[in-house]
Amino acid sequence: MITALIVVGRLCIGGAERVCRNIGYYADPEQFQIDYLVFGESIGDYEAELEEKGCRIWHMPLPSAGYFGFYRRIKKLISERRYD
Repeated sequence: MITALIVVGRLCIGGAERVCRNIGYYADPEQFQIDYLVFGESIGDYEAELEEKGCRIWHMPLPSAGYFGFYRRIKKLISERRYD
């Protein structure tokens, strides 16, 4: 199985967000595990339906809240989940 992480600012209704949503929504769950890294704690419009499809959504503080802390958190997430 291929595991992918999509980094997106928010999962709200919009053009780029819709493209990111479609990747997780239409990906074959037997071949792909699609996860999302979203900035901030607010829940986006697409999150519930993506979680129903088996996607995982990780929320992290904005990089501007502290670059080195952000770097450590994202590095840990990528190494623990072993994204392709």
